[in-house]
Amino acid sequence: MPTPSTRRIRLAGAAALLGTVSALAAGPAAGALTASPNPSTTGSYTVSGSVSTTRTYEWMSLIETSPSGGTQSFGVSGPTNISLSFSGKAEGTWVYQLEGCYLGYLQGIMEVVDICENVGASLSVAVELPPDDKFPGFSDTPAASRSWHEGSAIAAFTFEAATGGDGTLSYTASGLPAGVTMSASREISGTPTAEGSGSATVTVEDSDGDTDSKSFAWTVAPEPVEDLKPIFSDTPIAAKSWTQNEAITAFTFEAATGGDGTLSYT
Repeated sequence: MPTPSTRRIRLAGAAALLGTVSALAAGPAAGALTASPNPSTTGSYTVSGSVSTTRTYEWMSLIETSPSGGTQSFGVSGPTNISLSFSGKAEGTWVYQLEGCYLGYLQGIMEVVDICENVGASLSVAVELPPDDKFPGFSDTPAASRSWHEGSAIAAFTFEAATGGDGTLSYTASGLPAGVTMSASREISGTPTAEGSGSATVTVEDSDGDTDSKSFAWTVAPEPVEDLKPIFSDTPIAAKSWTQNEAITAFTFEAATGGDGTLSYT
């Protein structure tokens, strides 16, 4: 008589694949599994639950089927208090099925086999990962410094646009000199009202709240003062006639106009 051998056989139903199965234990019963969170937006979740069964299994496993159809087995100690945590799962539907295995006997060919069957309903876990977060950013080219004059309107210019980011990009500016502002369309304009120097920072923000910043240096010089030359009028000066040894009639010479500061005469 041949010696019985042991072979793993998975049964889809009650009938054996190679003959009549003589089970060495009682019949199965249904159960349930749950997952939290489900769906998962991070690829991490925990499968847990307890299954009510009247069959005595030699061992039990949780069978995982990936979105691409690959399977993997995770051992569990029994049908109750199941708790397995998973992480790093790709997007798609992951299916979990509790499986119980026991010894059976195929009559006619004298084989002792491991019969594994589904225990309870399967569980589907949806992994729905958010789209990649895109950050807005300015170029790496340094922004040119700016030189302006107090009291003189600057030559308006449009600051560099950022690229990337999610949704609509918005721009704000800080550190500009008094009298100079930036519009929502990144146009910087105005008239500086005080001399000084500093650094202005333009910040871009996308709809997710991600930001990037770029700065430029500015200088406001004092208001230029025109160099005014003192001048006399174009009216010819009348000729004067005096008599020797007689006092002249005193008179005040014409005052000049213009010039800077106090005028002196010689």
